[in-house]
Amino acid sequence: MAPLYASSNQLDLDDESLVQAKASLIDFEVTSIEFGTGSNQAMEWSQPDGSIQEYVIRGLEIQIEITFTQAGTSSQPAYAEASLQIWHPVGFMIDEFTSNMTLSGQQSVVQQITWVPNMSHSELDGQGLLTGGIELVGMVDGGLADDNQDNNQLTRLMPVAIWHDSMDNGFCGDTDGDGANDCPNVPYANQPVWVGGGYEADGSLSSDPDTYGHWRMIDSDDSAEGDKHWRVAREDSDYASNRHDRLWWGWFTPFENCDDPGHG
Repeated sequence: MAPLYASSNQLDLDDESLVQAKASLIDFEVTSIEFGTGSNQAMEWSQPDGSIQEYVIRGLEIQIEITFTQAGTSSQPAYAEASLQIWHPVGFMIDEFTSNMTLSGQQSVVQQITWVPNMSHSELDGQGLLTGGIELVGMVDGGLADDNQDNNQLTRLMPVAIWHDSMDNGFCGDTDGDGANDCPNVPYANQPVWVGGGYEADGSLSSDPDTYGHWRMIDSDDSAEGDKHWRVAREDSDYASNRHDRLWWGWFTPFENCDDPGHG
């Protein structure tokens, strides 16, 4: 029997010549999720690597935009149902928005949703890295006609800060003895305020110069936000040595007790 001969080029055919990718006729996908696209823009946090992480503030209305695409090649309209679910990281769904669409191949639709985050969630480590957040989960279902199920869901984390504070509301002592409070604003109840505290090394309140310590507010034209800067000394003066002053953040209440006034 004569040997059978075949060249190595014929035996070692490239996989691409054996298997040709088949383009999907119908392929719905969740293309993108953006937040803070309305009048209340997302805030920006500079990460340690120089990148920017967007975040929002609890209690402020935001706009969420989610883009759905029929990435297939069919020119015939196809129907799909879609949703945006908002999840707390501990595992419960906060809200859900549903919609439907009819798209031909390569067509997209943008759904705009207005929502108010009524809780906060984020993590900030010691290196200044902002992570965590509320989960925005976009989903689309084109039924059995959808040839690709791998791109039917997209999740994006949205860090939600509990408060955005310009630090222009303070309560200080009178360290220079001029009879005027070192914080020029008038604090009021149920609004976050920064309160100076003077302490000794053992953690007890100081009476030198007073229990409010050396923290003070000064007018400033170059403040990144607001009209004031905080200092621990008078302008053109050094900070007093051996001090253990602190700034506390909290609320004054209109009551003579520590009951929760309902600030959230």
